[in-house]
Amino acid sequence: MTLLIKAAWVIFFALGASIVAAEEFEWVDIAKYSNGMRLQAAKGKLAYGKNKKGEPISTMLLRGIKSDESAQVMHWRLKVADCLNGKGVFEIFDPEGTLLKEAAFAKDQSDTASLVASVICAATEMHATAKQKNKHKNLDAIDTQAAMKSGWFEFTPLPNGVETQLNSDSFSRRTTLGGESVLAALIRFTPDKINATQIEQWYVKEKDCASGKGEMVRVDAEGGFLYENPFDTSTAFVFTGSIFDTLAFMLCTFDKEDKEKQKDAREKKTRNDKPNLKIPDMSKSEKNME
Repeated sequence: MTLLIKAAWVIFFALGASIVAAEEFEWVDIAKYSNGMRLQAAKGKLAYGKNKKGEPISTMLLRGIKSDESAQVMHWRLKVADCLNGKGVFEIFDPEGTLLKEAAFAKDQSDTASLVASVICAATEMHATAKQKNKHKNLDAIDTQAAMKSGWFEFTPLPNGVETQLNSDSFSRRTTLGGESVLAALIRFTPDKINATQIEQWYVKEKDCASGKGEMVRVDAEGGFLYENPFDTSTAFVFTGSIFDTLAFMLCTFDKEDKEKQKDAREKKTRNDKPNLKIPDMSKSEKNME
């Protein structure tokens, strides 16, 4: 099998929306086989949606061209979460929506399903990034020079193994430019092959602390959206936990303790503000009445 995918084509796949009649598409060869069969994808027509369980999915329209030029059109569908996990299972449907078969895929493998997944996942990430940049009105910019001075300590590595530092002085409750209450902190690291320290603002929505699950939003020092990563605070500080789980747990704990301090301060102020009423001595008045 010969892989024909080019990086630029990912852009075309990412720009599509719904799937329509196959003959209306421009088809691109993405793989050729020694038996003469070709695998093609419809350019610009990667569809995004949710399955019956409400899970985000991406679907690409493919067709197999046999040596006699007969074609079979198929919808290849995967869960977006599987892209993040680096492995999963394709569901392959015919044009009428009948499930034909399933095909396992894994990152960095050379089989057909894995190669198709690499294209869909790259295009899906591009689509999601563009969508989030339009959707998110994020935080105000920070003073990076002031942030670099103190409060940093070694923290959990990123998923790619890059070491990070967390600024303990930066924990704060803030409001996004869109008016949403969030809990934020500063993370810094030096990306591979880049000899410069990078500072990012990471935050979780205050309302997500109740369930312990949500998205850790990463923005740059200027407040521009970078990434979203899922978190689950129940797995923080355990072997299976990620940096996102751990920081979300810390931010939510900071929020809970801060609210308790504010509540105690309000109750103390209420007690101190009560008027010191002196109860009159009625005994003398009773004697005079006698």
